[in-house]
Amino acid sequence: MQVISERVSILNKDNVFSLVVLPTDKKWKVNLLFVWLMLWTISGVIYISMYMNASNEGAFYRYQYDLAYKKNDRKLLIDIQKGIDQNQKKRLFIMGVIAFWAYFEYKVGKTFLFRKFGKEKLWIKNGKLFYQREINKWGKVKQYDPALVNDLEILKPNRGDFFVQMQESFWVIGGERLMFKYAAKYVRFGLQLEDKEAERVFKELKNELKKY
Repeated sequence: MQVISERVSILNKDNVFSLVVLPTDKKWKVNLLFVWLMLWTISGVIYISMYMNASNEGAFYRYQYDLAYKKNDRKLLIDIQKGIDQNQKKRLFIMGVIAFWAYFEYKVGKTFLFRKFGKEKLWIKNGKLFYQREINKWGKVKQYDPALVNDLEILKPNRGDFFVQMQESFWVIGGERLMFKYAAKYVRFGLQLEDKEAERVFKELKNELKKY
């Protein structure tokens, strides 16, 4: 086995090529991400409770409106209608906040699970190339014919670009450093590899693909 770094290892034995990339070698970052995720989850519970309270408030307004309607009290109906309109705006605003919260809850939650329990795997066995991002042994395995793999290359991101920095940040699953062309598609892998790691993986994989 070739240990390229604390994160990256390659095994080439018995006609099987295997690459494993661990998501991180910094446990303190994973712990910090967990704390952030818990605080974010708590804030979501608060937003949901706020929406439930606003819904109850809206139901109370509608009850008052029905009573005022039966009494034919126009002045009171106007005042209650204003309250109903304000309550509706409040609920729409909170719904927007919850949607924003839920998106990042999913993204960061998935990233935490991957950082904590996942790994990236690429292997060539029995004339087939397989790729998987697994979390606790779960994850879709993609299969390719290595004879049809072309244009293996190292991606050199522009680290001055804001979106590139976002992709390479710890709280997202992104920042692939290697890519090959397969049919009309491009397959990216090697999540957030350092330059030396990417170069070594590129060299070893390219030599292996020459066999096909």
